[in-house]
Amino acid sequence: MKIPQAENQYIEFKSEKVTAKTLAEEIVAFANAEGGEIWIGVEDDLQITGISRSYEEDIMNICRNAVIPPLQPTYEEVDSEKEGIKIARISIPKGVDRPYYTSKNQYYIRVGSTKRIASREELIRLFQASGLFHYDRVEIDGTGANNLDFSAITNYFSNYQISFATESDDEKIRFQLCSQSAIG
Repeated sequence: MKIPQAENQYIEFKSEKVTAKTLAEEIVAFANAEGGEIWIGVEDDLQITGISRSYEEDIMNICRNAVIPPLQPTYEEVDSEKEGIKIARISIPKGVDRPYYTSKNQYYIRVGSTKRIASREELIRLFQASGLFHYDRVEIDGTGANNLDFSAITNYFSNYQISFATESDDEKIRFQLCSQSAIG
């Protein structure tokens, strides 16, 4: 099988001596991005060193125990361009349950040919993209009923055939609380 000619956004080379911690970080970074492949037994300088045994069970255990939420990669052993030397290719799909993090509570992303810990802004984007975080659900300190736009609220409730403007002040507050709990 032909090995890619360089590391990039979708390809990472690792020595057989790579640690489980490093593999978990790389897998998380790929899953939080567009997916990719890790080639074990290929050095950064493209030297083919190969693997001495199958790493399939190790990889599956890493993806089950050190990647949260767990994911299912594809593991494949292939003959390298050097006769008699096997290498492993791990294909990590773009994660459907993003964002992923390691069992050490670290969120990684793939940037070019490297992984890095996600910045606050990158993490917020990952949570927003997953549908787990919405700005309209974030409490804003120091605000109260006097900060509400009652004409906008009246328009909102009119979509549901509720005449908000004619309700008592107590009922308006109850409607607001009910709508917030229904949204949140």
